[in-house]
Amino acid sequence: MSSGTAHPGSDDLFRFEGFTLDLRLGRLSGPSGDVPLRPKAFALLAYLARHAGRVLAKAELMDAIWPDVTVTDESLSQCVHALRIALGEAGAKLIRTVPRRGYLFDVPTEAKPQHAAIAASPFATDTAIPAARQGSIAVMPFEFAPSVSPEDRLWFDGSVHDLISQLARLRSFDVIARGSTFALRDLAGDPVRAGLTLGVAYVLAGSVA
Repeated sequence: MSSGTAHPGSDDLFRFEGFTLDLRLGRLSGPSGDVPLRPKAFALLAYLARHAGRVLAKAELMDAIWPDVTVTDESLSQCVHALRIALGEAGAKLIRTVPRRGYLFDVPTEAKPQHAAIAASPFATDTAIPAARQGSIAVMPFEFAPSVSPEDRLWFDGSVHDLISQLARLRSFDVIARGSTFALRDLAGDPVRAGLTLGVAYVLAGSVA
């Protein structure tokens, strides 16, 4: 694990390996001054910093950085490459490729302050959730009874997508991207396992008969 620490004085300020990422000002500064980044590269760094210490699937990153736009792995790879160059010698150490899983921003992070609670109940488990993930939630796709028509299934899937988008706008929660939860549709009826797999504190699940 890297020696630096990404520790926000607020949810908008992160410091690591001599760099300061200020989300309010949209600026990354380093030992030699401001570091220029393209908008998507900056958005990717912000997402990585807010999820430091957790392996992020490529699908989750692409959903977060390119919402409602179809992109290939190449777009993500180019953004990661640009960030590593911008971060200099620390780049490869900070942004690690985890084979067959995704990327890891390898800097420990302190817990973010809690601003609100959610009606969904935390899943029952003896496994401790890291402090930095206590405000995290995954919205799972609905389970469908065999009688539910394909058209209705599409409508409810769209509703889940909308709910995820709305929750993501709340700064109080770390919301898992749609691509990651829908990839685990088979676990929709097992919120405990889904929560452990995704590393979240809360799971919102439902069914349609």
